[in-house]
Amino acid sequence: MKTLLLLAALSGMPPPASHPLAAPPDISGCREAVQLSSQNGAGPDQFKQALDAASACVTAGGGADALILRADIEQRLAQPDAAIADLTRALEEQPFAVLARFDRGLIYMGQLKYDLALTDFTAAIEVNPNDADSLFERGWIYQLTGKYELAASDLTRVTVRYPEYAPAFRIRGLS
Repeated sequence: MKTLLLLAALSGMPPPASHPLAAPPDISGCREAVQLSSQNGAGPDQFKQALDAASACVTAGGGADALILRADIEQRLAQPDAAIADLTRALEEQPFAVLARFDRGLIYMGQLKYDLALTDFTAAIEVNPNDADSLFERGWIYQLTGKYELAASDLTRVTVRYPEYAPAFRIRGLS
């Protein structure tokens, strides 16, 4: 669910993936939505079908995982407000859902709502202190907002865990 990472423009390299998308329970529409949305080369029509399947999964009681899945598809269809609504609902059901926090933080970051993004990334880090993805994004926001010491701290933690991840070194160097 890294589709909104602004870093892609800087490096062309995907971030370390510590947030795999889990398939919701085996409920009508859930597996179909995962299959449709995860195929290489999927286009808008396929994502619209995946959105319909994910909505069926939510309706059938797929819970927070189904909402997170649907939000992922909504992001791919450039529907950030719908994705935020689903992620917020998922967090009401599972307050410690790191993936929901991370994805919502990415959307807020893309909308330049840094205070809201920081809140979500920090909450994700509180649940999992070794969450390199959230540490990276929070560090990047700190760098963008002139909080260089905080940025360097978070980005150093990322580079220790993923020494091959050049973008963290690059942004840390700006801090």
